[in-house]
Order: sequence, then structure tokens, then C-alpha cells
Amino acid sequence: MNLTTLTRVKKLLDIEGTAKDNLLTNYIVSESLEIEKHLGRHVLQESRTETYTVETWENVVWLKGYPVKSSPAPQFRSDFLRQFTGSAIDATMYDLNLQRGRVYFDRYRLNWGPGTFQAIYTGGLALTAARLKGGASGGALTYTVGEVVSGSSSGASGKFVSEAGGIITLTVDFGLFEVGDVLTGATSGATRNLTSITETPLVMAFPDIALACEEQVAYLYKQRDHMGLSSISAEGGSVSFETPRGLIPQVQRRLVPYVRKVTQP
Repeated sequence: MNLTTLTRVKKLLDIEGTAKDNLLTNYIVSESLEIEKHLGRHVLQESRTETYTVETWENVVWLKGYPVKSSPAPQFRSDFLRQFTGSAIDATMYDLNLQRGRVYFDRYRLNWGPGTFQAIYTGGLALTAARLKGGASGGALTYTVGEVVSGSSSGASGKFVSEAGGIITLTVDFGLFEVGDVLTGATSGATRNLTSITETPLVMAFPDIALACEEQVAYLYKQRDHMGLSSISAEGGSVSFETPRGLIPQVQRRLVPYVRKVTQP
């Protein structure tokens, strides 16, 4: 899952036109994967079936997709044969921390070994990078697909995608929309009251992660002609040499609170 959008990156870099779109899109894809690998956790919120290795005497499993949704109810199985055909472990046998993705088995002994634990659950940070869905009411005019929509209280802006059954869908380009915003279309003049937010995108729920991706992409774009090269100046000249590729320190610091931590309960 991409962690930001082309529109947001171009806004950060103050780029207009489409000449650099393919290059920036490639950067967004590659750096989103790099950041997710650095975090050690799943960003996309979806239904998952995963297996985990359980070390000797271990009684805690840390899921990679969290926060975990309570519905549908997660299912866990422990099987040293790795067949997982039996009944799920009863929920009274463990404590599940939905926010941290920690499953603590205080009343059940897990089978140890590689891939002996199965987890079926729904979890992850967000369904999309920038798509917001919410309840909308009021107004008679119709938005135009793709037009800029701004929030009266939040100052946030985005683009109109669709509206049906009292639900409006936008892509978020700047800021954080709020319940109570009057959403005004820049070209149509249409307005709606945002009465609820039913689907919060990554750029609103975890703006630091989206910004980290944007900063990393911006760095790569600005350094594209000197990628991997550094130089040391000394008396009589300078020497260029290859530098390691990876996330820049600023991005790594921004991501610290979101890195998956595996500890005892």
C-alpha cells in the first residue's frame, strides 16, 4: 500500500505539470515498501491469515497487522503439525490487546516451533492512503468529480470522488477534515455538512507516517542526480564515494513511535 499520494508529494516539492509524475510515482511505491519494512508491521488494514514461530516457553504473540479489529472476532490456533484443522483457542485462554496487536496466553500453553501458531484476523493501520468516507447532508448543488473541496472549520482540502446514499468520498490532499466541516466545492459551489467520518485514511489517522514517506520521496527526487555519492574535500581536491542507501535520519526519527516492538507483557 502506498503511504501517500502523488498530489501530496508534488505539493511538498512545489511541482506543477505532469512531466515528473512517473518518476515520483515510482519513488512513492518503492519508499512506501521501504518504510513498511522499517516499521516491521502491516500498513494496509485487511483480513489476514498468518503463521508465526513460537520460541521455547514463549506465551506471547505479537501480530504484524495492528490495530486489530474486534469484528470479525480473531481466531488463533496452535498446532505443532501445522495443520490448523482443530477448533480455535477459546478467548478465555488469552488476553488480546487490540491496539498493540499483543496476544498473551496466560491460561494456555502454546506449541513451540517454526510456524506452529496461526492467526486469522483483520488488522492494519488504514484501508487507504488518502480516501475519506463520511456522512454528508444538506445542499442542493452537485459536485464535479475531481474538483477541489475545502473544509470550513479544519481548512483541509481534497478532491471530490463520489456521493451516494448520504455518503461522500474525498481524497485528502492537505490537512485533517473534521466532523462539522462544511464541504465547499471550488468550481460547483456545492456544499455539504460532514456529519460523520466512517473511513479515515492514513494521511489523517497517522499523518506522521504519510509525511515521512513524502519527505523520503522529496529527498530522493532532489538527490536523483547524485544518488549514492558523497564527497570529502581536502587540500588539493576532493574524493567522491558511494554512500549506503536507506531511509534518511529525519524520516527514521519520525517513524520511531510506529515501529513494531516485540516485548514481554
